[in-house]
Amino acid sequence: MNGSVSIFFFLLGLFVVAGTMLSAIRAFVLPRSSPDLLSRIVFVGLRYLFAIPMRWTHSYLERDRIMAFFAPMAPWAPWSADRAPKFRLLSLF
Repeated sequence: MNGSVSIFFFLLGLFVVAGTMLSAIRAFVLPRSSPDLLSRIVFVGLRYLFAIPMRWTHSYLERDRIMAFFAPMAPWAPWSADRAPKFRLLSLF
């Protein structure tokens, strides 16, 4: 691969990794979580995914059984979902 293309992809990967790290810091370290676009996109998208099976539920207990998995999955989804593409961009260098 051409040297300038490799540098471009390395910098792109570095930018994505840094953005993800800042997003995690904003969500977990700051006393009052500041608004973060990455977290919002992932949380809303994950909520829509959980809403699909809830269409066919008829009781609160069924909805509760589905949504019980949302709380453990949602906080880690933004930072783990894109881990492979980020580090793949960095390894192209």
